[in-house]
Amino acid sequence: MTEGTIHCCEWTSYGWQAVAGSSSGHLMLWDAFSGTLVTQVANTHDLGVTCVTRYSDDAGTEYVVSGGTDSKIRIWCLKQQAGGKMRLELQRVVDGHTSAVYALSVSPDKKCLLSGAADRTLHLWQIGTWKDLAQALGHPGFISSCAFSPCGRFAVSAGGDRLLRLWQLTQNDGTLVSSALSSEPVAELPSNPPANWTTDDVCHWLSSLKLGKYVSAFREMGVDGTSVASLHAQQLCKSFKIEEPSERHTILRSVSELFPTSRSVPNEFICPISMEIMRDPVVASDGFSYDRSAIVAWISSGRHTSPLTNLPLTSSLVFANNNLLTLIRAHLDQWQRDGSAVPGASAPAGHV
Repeated sequence: MTEGTIHCCEWTSYGWQAVAGSSSGHLMLWDAFSGTLVTQVANTHDLGVTCVTRYSDDAGTEYVVSGGTDSKIRIWCLKQQAGGKMRLELQRVVDGHTSAVYALSVSPDKKCLLSGAADRTLHLWQIGTWKDLAQALGHPGFISSCAFSPCGRFAVSAGGDRLLRLWQLTQNDGTLVSSALSSEPVAELPSNPPANWTTDDVCHWLSSLKLGKYVSAFREMGVDGTSVASLHAQQLCKSFKIEEPSERHTILRSVSELFPTSRSVPNEFICPISMEIMRDPVVASDGFSYDRSAIVAWISSGRHTSPLTNLPLTSSLVFANNNLLTLIRAHLDQWQRDGSAVPGASAPAGHV
């Protein structure tokens, strides 16, 4: 075993070996049937390995691709030494993302690599030359997963916006063209820029979020586009009497998408209950992340339904979300380096 949590794993083409990456930065090759560690490399990525995949070239040489919280993609060659011992040898470091890389996928023809990251972007790389063929802003929040279709002409990505996004790879220049896949139709928003919205536009937006019951309160307060941009959790609760965490969460998530700025706090860092940056993020049985103190207090008060879905919680147990904690720490560190203060932020557990 290794220090840290194993975040990702993948079979090699040999069929009996598996490669895994951990939060400690170790990249390990295991004999899956004997359970023995064949080889490992330490400190492959600062703050840990978050994703891994593999491919082989026309000559049959096996390569492992790893992504990490250091925003790097690293290409490793799996080589056999004298005596048959295997080792992982670094071949290339690929730069392009500006935040943790969470998703990697190799095209069926092994000519392209698709990567997704916490910087909200997808990159399409040419395997071998590692030329950045295309970039696209994938989701309003971080990208957690991506995959090519079996034909290689399409890709799908998932992220913090709870949508699957379908991408078509055009043949002429490799451009990524996107469309969102949702279980419900998306209501059309006012065509003018959100900052110029009138109160009527704001009320139409609320209705599109299926929160029309608050239209009268917003109309009475004369909320326009400028006011929407500055909405915060306490205001929604006290001024507009929006007490349900899931409804406040829906509004603030939409606000962050309407008014994206480099200084905004990513929505996935905010606890849906306290509406503050999470100090100790945990995953509850509903699959959503909350600040530990908030969800524990929620359950201890006798509420055994999800704060976001209102469905029954199948368990009162919660589990640490170390990936999210790492992202929050990195975000706060960047703000400190820039000499800025995050509104309403307090240091997460273990952060100074």
